[in-house]
Amino acid sequence: MPYGTPKPSDNPSPNQNGARIQAQVARARRAIAEDGAKGESRGSDYRGILDQGAECAVTRDRPIRDNPASCLEKARRSPAHCRPDRPVPIAPPNQLRLVVYGAGIADAAWRRALPTAAAGLPIAWHDGADPLAVLREVAAAEPQAEILLLESNAVLPPLALARLLRAAAAAPWAAVLSPLGNAEPALAPARPDRVPADVDPVALDRGCWLYGTRSTWPTAHWSRSCALWRRPALSWLLAQPRAEAATLPDGVPGAVHDGTYVADPRQRLRAARPPADPRDAAPASALELLRSRVAPIETTLPSLPGADGRPVVLHVVHGWGGGAMAFIHDLALADPDRCHLALVARGSSLRRQYGEALELVLPALPAAPALARWPLPRPLAATTDGDPAHAAILAEVLREYAVDGLSISSLIGHDLGALRTGLPTTVVCHDFYPLWPVLHCDFGDGARRFDRDELARELARAELPFIERDAGAWWALRERYVATLLATRPGIAVPTATVRDNLLRLEPRLAELGPRVVAHGFRAFPAGAPAGRVPRHVGKPRVLVLGRIQGGKGAELLREVIPALVARCDFHLLGAGTSGFDWFGCSGVDIELDYARDELPALVARIAPDLALIAASVAETWSYTLSELQALRVPVLATAIGSLAERVVDGINGWTVAPRAGAIVARVQALLDDPAALAAMRERLASITLRDSAAMAADHAAALPLQARGGSAGLAPSQPLALVAAEALAGRAEARALVAKQQAEVKAHAAWAEGMERQFRERSRWAAQLEQELAGERATNGAELARLGAEFEQRTQWALRLDHELKQLRGIDSPLLASKASRWITAGLRRLMALEARLRASARFRLDRAAALGTRAQRSLKARGVAGTFKRAAEFFERTPGAPVAPLLPDHDAPFAPFTLPGSETPRASIVIPVYNHFAHTLGCLRSIARNADGAAFEVIVVDDCSSDETAARLAEIGGIRVLRNAQNLGFIGACNAGAAQARGEFIVFLNNDTAVTAGWLDALLGTFEARADCGLAGAKLVYPDGRLQEAGGIVFADGSGWNYGRYDDPAAPACNYLREADYCSGAAIALRRELYQRLGGFDTRYAPAYYEDTDLAFRVREAGLKVYYQPAATVVHFEGVSSGTDTGSGIKRYQLVNQEKFRERWADALALQPKPGTPIALAREHRVRGRVLVVDACTPMPDRDSGSLRMLNLVRLLQADGWKVSFLAENLAHHGHYTEALQRLGVEALYHPWIADPVAWLREHGSLLDVVVLSRHYVASAYAPLVRVYAPHARLVFDTVDLHYLRERRAAELSGDPEALRAAARTEAQELKLVRAADVTVVVSPVEQEILRRECPSARIEVLSNVHEVAGSRRDFASRRDLYFVGSYQHPPNVDAMRWFVREVWPLAAARLPDARFHVVGSGLDEALSRELAGERIEVHGHVADLDPYLDGCRLAVAPLRYGAGVKGKVNLGMAHGQPVVATPVAVEGMNLVDGEDVLVAATAAEFADAIVRLYGDAALWQRLSDRGTENVRRHFSFDAARAALARILPSR
Repeated sequence: MPYGTPKPSDNPSPNQNGARIQAQVARARRAIAEDGAKGESRGSDYRGILDQGAECAVTRDRPIRDNPASCLEKARRSPAHCRPDRPVPIAPPNQLRLVVYGAGIADAAWRRALPTAAAGLPIAWHDGADPLAVLREVAAAEPQAEILLLESNAVLPPLALARLLRAAAAAPWAAVLSPLGNAEPALAPARPDRVPADVDPVALDRGCWLYGTRSTWPTAHWSRSCALWRRPALSWLLAQPRAEAATLPDGVPGAVHDGTYVADPRQRLRAARPPADPRDAAPASALELLRSRVAPIETTLPSLPGADGRPVVLHVVHGWGGGAMAFIHDLALADPDRCHLALVARGSSLRRQYGEALELVLPALPAAPALARWPLPRPLAATTDGDPAHAAILAEVLREYAVDGLSISSLIGHDLGALRTGLPTTVVCHDFYPLWPVLHCDFGDGARRFDRDELARELARAELPFIERDAGAWWALRERYVATLLATRPGIAVPTATVRDNLLRLEPRLAELGPRVVAHGFRAFPAGAPAGRVPRHVGKPRVLVLGRIQGGKGAELLREVIPALVARCDFHLLGAGTSGFDWFGCSGVDIELDYARDELPALVARIAPDLALIAASVAETWSYTLSELQALRVPVLATAIGSLAERVVDGINGWTVAPRAGAIVARVQALLDDPAALAAMRERLASITLRDSAAMAADHAAALPLQARGGSAGLAPSQPLALVAAEALAGRAEARALVAKQQAEVKAHAAWAEGMERQFRERSRWAAQLEQELAGERATNGAELARLGAEFEQRTQWALRLDHELKQLRGIDSPLLASKASRWITAGLRRLMALEARLRASARFRLDRAAALGTRAQRSLKARGVAGTFKRAAEFFERTPGAPVAPLLPDHDAPFAPFTLPGSETPRASIVIPVYNHFAHTLGCLRSIARNADGAAFEVIVVDDCSSDETAARLAEIGGIRVLRNAQNLGFIGACNAGAAQARGEFIVFLNNDTAVTAGWLDALLGTFEARADCGLAGAKLVYPDGRLQEAGGIVFADGSGWNYGRYDDPAAPACNYLREADYCSGAAIALRRELYQRLGGFDTRYAPAYYEDTDLAFRVREAGLKVYYQPAATVVHFEGVSSGTDTGSGIKRYQLVNQEKFRERWADALALQPKPGTPIALAREHRVRGRVLVVDACTPMPDRDSGSLRMLNLVRLLQADGWKVSFLAENLAHHGHYTEALQRLGVEALYHPWIADPVAWLREHGSLLDVVVLSRHYVASAYAPLVRVYAPHARLVFDTVDLHYLRERRAAELSGDPEALRAAARTEAQELKLVRAADVTVVVSPVEQEILRRECPSARIEVLSNVHEVAGSRRDFASRRDLYFVGSYQHPPNVDAMRWFVREVWPLAAARLPDARFHVVGSGLDEALSRELAGERIEVHGHVADLDPYLDGCRLAVAPLRYGAGVKGKVNLGMAHGQPVVATPVAVEGMNLVDGEDVLVAATAAEFADAIVRLYGDAALWQRLSDRGTENVRRHFSFDAARAALARILPSR
């Protein structure tokens, strides 16, 4: 049964899909009914229906991976004859004939090879060319024979005939069985867009075996290259002597096996193509799954696991790459006698979940698609023991690929069950996980005990890649791991004796398993790769640091070593990864973040290093970097730690040094001062032969001796094909024997399905009764919550007492701690106290957050009921990541055809494209502009800078562009200036010809100038063709060096997706006003021909008093280096270095204000901001849905305008679609999942950079405030109440008379007041609340920062308006109560006296039940509307009938800001400085409220007075000017 298919013993949870259960019941009943009607057994059919969810006779020699729904859909599209009722009658096994037709043209070599492929099956040669005629002739001559028909010269991959006959055993119903082929599109295994038509047939066959389901699918088509014809089909053929049989008729069931491919060498692959009209699509083929996945597999590699007689080794490994995956890759390439597969755990380092899915891959072909992928229903954060999903997947892989042995390289993301398969197993130690989860530490320290206590201390101070930090949990995993090893006794292979010694020091019990040293081998570089180049460069010596250097792999020591040596030598960090960011901008340090291994010799030859440095401060188990450097004959200085100390013999094959910065600096200087020693070491390395990967493979094969055991698809190469044929024919008898067993299974499934139906009905009734039972459950839950609350309070008191004792301790020791003379004595104590504070804050955050969510859920149940609460929870926890960039690639391969761009004679923008040759890229650029023509009118000016290719001729055939051909080559700068001189638009947009624009790019660029009046230049987001980020604005350091921010990052990451100021933007895609460009004199020709002209232009824009902005909404794909190359030592690219010096001289004064090299990139990115503010709120602001969101959004605007950099964190970490994008357009860094998975980790990394933290709402602030104090101790903590929640809750409780609600309000009050006392500043929205808090917390600082509104004023007069309305969010309980009271008690009184008036109910969060409840006579329920203006300007008045609440009511201010009078209750106008009868009408009772409505609705003079006074009140107290003054009091001074 396939993994994931429900078994009869499964017990689904109450929330399983009822429709699925009903479908299963229906299928079982239908099968039983048909069986009873016919009085016969159809076991294989039932197995398809119930076990696999398909109603077709699909059979397989391995389980199918399709889900039941897709199988069922395929069944519905299958013709009726593809579902036979019984197996084909059996013929004697000795009657199978291999008949080769077209024998006269058979190639001699093919004839000689065929007996080997037939392997004992008798061969009959026939000269006939018509396959049907040959079949009739042989069938007539031998009436009992069955014919395996083979066309002469057909390409027969290894074991193809054996695989086809083995498939026949699993498909006894098939009268004609064919392999996949290339002549018949219906039998083609691949799509034309995935596989070329001239693909190697053997390579494609291997792909079919690996990526197919190895299933036998019904089809009406058959292959003329190879097919098995059984007696029923041959009998039909003899009865129809004139039948052409291009397709098989009803009654002759045909089949195709998707694991075998036999090709006609005279034909190219004829794949089925999509219909010309997509509305008339052909029925989907059962082969679509294979066609969507198949890829040719190199024929030099063994790639028929489980079928070709080679033992199959399954490697179990994490998905981190690195040394473990390199080892498996090298081993697979070097071991042709075994088939190697790898089961890789895939996950996310951001989420710290490393086993979210399992993938089966071919390690020898890392670029090949995965053979299979299984998402895990419960992700494995590290390693589990007994996970059922992992066990089921592993069992399927072992069975279906006939695995003979396992090699465990890592259990990260896996289950310990991988050690308990019962198969021969070897554990390869690449690290010491899971014995010790801290992967990088000094395992060679003999003084360390590596016990549980030390593990706890290590976990407390180390940076851990795992979520789990509890020492007890890790120790328990360790014990289970050791017990499993001792019980299963696998072989243990270690790469060095050092690793073996450290392993046994860590866990002495493993000595009885006899760990064996098997050194890794070195896989040679490609033939002809340069090696051993003697450095001949001018200037300082060069030191190469190769590979990843994070943490103890090099970064820790390099932070001290590089600054001390950079004056003496240049450093080249090659392949440093993200750790290289720390040295960007540092003089004397050259960085390349990544490299391909096969390119390494050329890269090292270009750098020509004098010395390589491996500066590890933690023990390495091997170091592939060392092997690569030695192979390239680069002298190596390595720290004497771990395996490096064993592998490097000082003075023989390198040098070693103590892992201390001072010692490294001294040794590097000494070696650089001794060039003779360096030269001698290079000669010595040339004579050293490294152990190769073939020797490694032989040793590992000896450590894991295997014999192929075969499997469901296993076939030995020497097995006689006649025997296989006999097994296939006999298999039909076995199939009959299975009928009785399958019939029993059918009945069991039917009984189970009926049981599921009963459970479904019962659970449906349970769900219907849930709401009624909830009242009783609430009482019980309330008591339980009270108990938990008491326990929580006790724990809080304990924590407070501990805090008090720690403070006393700090008081006693404060003189000691402050003493400079004794800081070295107290260093450990201070680190311990800092660690204690961080751990306590982190734990408290998680506890407080969970408690707050529980309390909010309880209150939501009371206010909204079950359905409303679930809806609210779904909205809260919804995490929709930002849309990933889908780069648009130029149409390089599309044939040229003339086309026209939609240019304009009155353009707003002039797009200037300088070109010099490379017409293919120019064409791709122009096509992308044509495809993505924005709303803005534009013209395209192509400046041909004397191209020598087809550019001039082709441009003449493209319409809608202006072509300017220079008389002589002017270079990039000259071409740009020449094109700009011809521009007619308001804006000039410079676009490189090696770019491709995407949808919305131009409108986004030009929109920057509308959004920011101070914008002088706007630049686009540049991405590489492979989707990685190329630039998100540029940084210029004080030495004139530049850096493209975000290079190689994810372009969808939050840090790259908000509008912000930049030092410069790459000239590949920038826009500025034509008038400004002309005023500045265009690009400065001192930088001719190119480079630094765009940076200089950005500095001149700033000199003119304007700013440079990076606009992420404009995405442009840039093929960097196509026109200029990438080598800065030659060609036009050399001007990059030359012009840097010119730029530094020109802007010396301005550069003095730029960040210094080495400044953290996060600071350098926005070094002009006044400060950094983090705002944390419950959700992303939705200003069209609630007034609190509108207030927050306007506050953010004010902060932006005042020069603050604002980061916004929603508590639910959700990307909320266009609401989040609206923040990003404002210039706010929105932080969201999955890039921000843990707020604690984010604050730990960024907290020290923050100047202000604003925590909004008490239930959010209560969890975050302690974190802020620990990780952002210097930041001003601002608690924004939004409104006093406890005041609102108390009033609601008093209105309802609920004593439990009163107690809950008291708890909220205690929490809010505690936050008020803890914050540096507390912000309220009204003077009333300010006065309340001043009485309660006299020592706290309380400031008023109320709602913020734009004052529009009245836009229509009294006479042109009619009706009244209410607006609010109906997820806010006071608004729901207000509407119920108004509709029931106020509106009937008012409506009776206003017969022509209607009442409009507007706002978000209206569910169907509440809508029905509020609807009534002349009441129109609208719910959420995109635009409120028709109600603000069209309705005569607004109402605010709130009976309880707190804070300032945005709905009241909103109406008055638009000159709309309001009738409100006293609660609704509290703290708003409004006078009854002058600014607003106030009414408390239903009768008074109705009287006020009628009075105002008919009195034009009163209406006008309230309109004018209300507008003035908003301007005085709630405008942007009023909020700006309040912020000046709240925020730190400049």
